Amino acid sequence: MAVSKKTAAEYAVELETAIKSRNADYDTKIGPIPDLIINPVANVLELQNERVRAVQSLLSLINNGMFTDTDLEDFVYNELVRRSNGSTSVVTLVFSRTSAPTANITVKANFPVSTLADEDTGVALTYLTLVDATMVAANAPAYFNNTTQRYELTVTAQATSAASIANVGPNRIIRALRPLVGFDNVFNRDSAVGGTDTESNDDLISRYYLSLTGTSPAIVDGVDKILRDLYPAVEDSNEVHGSNSLNVRSASDGGAVDVYVIGNSNISVTENIVFSGVGQVIPLTNQPIISISSIVGAGTYVQGTDFLFIKDTSGYANSVRGSDGIRWLATGTIPVIGAVLTVTYVYNSLMQQLQDSFTQSDKDVPGRDILFKDATKINVRLEASIKIRSGFGISTALSVITTAINDLINNLKLHGNVEGSDIQAVVRAFTAVDNFVITKLAKVGGTGTADIVINDNEYARIEPTDLILTVV
Repeated sequence: MAVSKKTAAEYAVELETAIKSRNADYDTKIGPIPDLIINPVANVLELQNERVRAVQSLLSLINNGMFTDTDLEDFVYNELVRRSNGSTSVVTLVFSRTSAPTANITVKANFPVSTLADEDTGVALTYLTLVDATMVAANAPAYFNNTTQRYELTVTAQATSAASIANVGPNRIIRALRPLVGFDNVFNRDSAVGGTDTESNDDLISRYYLSLTGTSPAIVDGVDKILRDLYPAVEDSNEVHGSNSLNVRSASDGGAVDVYVIGNSNISVTENIVFSGVGQVIPLTNQPIISISSIVGAGTYVQGTDFLFIKDTSGYANSVRGSDGIRWLATGTIPVIGAVLTVTYVYNSLMQQLQDSFTQSDKDVPGRDILFKDATKINVRLEASIKIRSGFGISTALSVITTAINDLINNLKLHGNVEGSDIQAVVRAFTAVDNFVITKLAKVGGTGTADIVINDNEYARIEPTDLILTVV
């Protein structure tokens, strides 16, 4: 923060202003000395002291709030740390029609589609397609979705602004901002992901401290700093190496280092595979895989009936070296051996981006075999009885408390345990709460009310349907 020099003339003006603001009552009640001499000087010196204290707070990065955003940005730039402006959300749009196309239909890049205006804010979010995509008439059966009985073309799109609010849920992006030529409608089957807000002061300070502890990609803090600086989609990371029980690769891979990451950049892709038989896993090219959207061959095959989506469980699981794939069931519809099948699936491309980055010469460390892995999300269920004090609106109180609990759990980092005492503290901070009793706190599918222990490669999250507050 730049502290401007103040001249004697400027101080004189401030003293004069303070003297002229004197209260005439002091002449009769207290006397003119404090009013004319002591108090004006004291007031000016107090203001000067506040300026010095603000500088001290900035230098020590304590009492966030005493200094401005610009002051902080100028200060951390001494270590070439810049505030992240956030990242844009990515989503797969589905352009749909009822009948088979008789001619090729193309959705051009930058085709705009938006959400409906939010009922509370009136804001509509816009997304642009990233590439040209064509529904080829000659290959029409490959686009037929047996579940919806419609012909569907999937296209990746990106929000026009960087903000977490753009991470909207399914079936929210439905308004085409240009005429839909050849299609009846457009929508998003899956949620938009990857949007982050502008970095907060607290996060910027945390990253600044990382820059002070080390920038070499050969050390843990250096890896963390590179990830936080270059990849806004990375929310948190945790490096596992040496004798850590999670580092199962160490027995066979020399210098094995696993970096677990919270973050995603989910992309929908289509790939042709050759059917090689029942009971064996057919791995897909892009790893790690999030979900299988469809498999089309002579017909459309149904997950759970004809095939299973199999996640790799080896030491390479959730990384670009994983072997997530498809295993055919002997009880379902079976393609002929050698048949070519078109598979549409979603994978987390962030792992590939990180892996590619750390194989470059400026980040590669001789003797280290670094592997980035998608951290495991642990879904939490919380049930509790709550009593609201009289005089407070129940629905309003529940809405605020629910938001607070969601924020607490969904902002936990890797290895962040879910503790009942933390939840109690957050809830009971609201004056409206008379009593709050946790009746269930467990991983989804589990039982009990004990604190939930989260491992180094895991992070906790809670869905709206898993947070149940019962008013008593």
